[in-house]
This record gives sequence, C-alpha cells and structure tokens, in this order.
Amino acid sequence: MPVSGVTLSPKATLIRLCTQTKSMGTVMDEVDHRVLRYGNDVHKLVIMLAHACDNSPVQGNMKLQKLVFMLSSIDDNEMGFRPDTDGPRSDIVEMEVRHLCDRGILSIENNKIQLTDAGRSVAKHIAEEDLDTFETIARYKEMFNDLDTDEILMYVCRSYPSMVPRSLVDRLEPDIEKHVLSMLRKEKISGSKAAELLDEGMEYVIDVAYKNGIYIMGY
Repeated sequence: MPVSGVTLSPKATLIRLCTQTKSMGTVMDEVDHRVLRYGNDVHKLVIMLAHACDNSPVQGNMKLQKLVFMLSSIDDNEMGFRPDTDGPRSDIVEMEVRHLCDRGILSIENNKIQLTDAGRSVAKHIAEEDLDTFETIARYKEMFNDLDTDEILMYVCRSYPSMVPRSLVDRLEPDIEKHVLSMLRKEKISGSKAAELLDEGMEYVIDVAYKNGIYIMGY
C-alpha cells in the first residue's frame, strides 16, 4: 500500500507508555516488566519497529534511524536528530538501541536489528496497547523494507531537505527521477507523492511513468 507522504502529529506518533505492572494474561519475566513500566518513547518505538511485519529484522542502522526520524515528533525533535552525512541521525536513538541490546530485548547480527525471544514477548504487549500507532509503524517499515539505500536517502532528502547535507543532495540529484520511478514501480509511493518528490505536476509524472511502463491508476 503506497505511503503518500503522511505528516504525523506528535500526539499520533509518540508511543504511549505502558505502566501496568500486573501480568496481562500471561506471566512475564522481570525484564519484561522493567521495559514495560520504565521504558521511554524511543524504546517503545524501536521495539514496535522490530516487531512490525512479522518480526522481520530492521535492515541496518541507517534504515532504523530514518524510520524513527519519520515516525517521531520532528517539530519538537525530542530525540535529538541532526543532519549527518547520510541524512538525519540521532545519538539518542543509537544509545537506546544499545541499551535494549544490553537488556536482552534486541540483538544485532550482520547489521540486522531484531527482537530476541524476550523482546517478542515485550513487543506483543506494547503493540496491543496502541494498535493504531503499531499499524502506522508497520506501513512505514513495509515501505522501507523493499527500498535500497539511495531510494531511502532520496525520499528523506526530498521530504526533509533541512536534515541533509549539500553533499548528499548533490550526489542524489542526478538520479532522483530513476529512484522515484523505481518506487512507483514497487508501488511504494502514490502518484501525488511522486510529483512532490520530483517537484513536478501530475501530468509530467503520468507521462514519464507511462514511458517507463508504469501505469498510475490513482493519485
């Protein structure tokens, strides 16, 4: 399902803290209780990202950083995102991911970030507490899972230009149309989002897509 550049409000994207300490239908171990009761918003967001799409791993720190950035409150920037060589990056997010690894909730193998068995137990309860947010997270993760690095960087670069360095813009600029067409072909973005990324009208997008064998049924 294409993601058409949804702008998420802070209220919709900040993860609600679960403060229940009693078991919720199952007996949870001590680490589950600690994370559920004392975990912060970054913990909850990262855990739900790892849990979304049938617990499929997040493919590397770059994708994780960009997903958290897009799902977090950009206006408040409470997670400390700053422009970096490959777009927005947060030292806070990196620190909290390491903390979750130390707690036995996450593991990182071959640059893939995934839940441990204990982490899956925690994630199940967190997701049940806020299904709407979890479904939004799952849509973004599904979108990013099939995009290559430059497609992701292009999407962030065009959507949030203040968070990327000029050097990255200059590198991506010559291939923007190629990346947008690839995302259209994969049905990851809508026609209207393609127009926004290309800074062109819908007539241009429909025409260039048609010439490349891509048919846009809806905008």
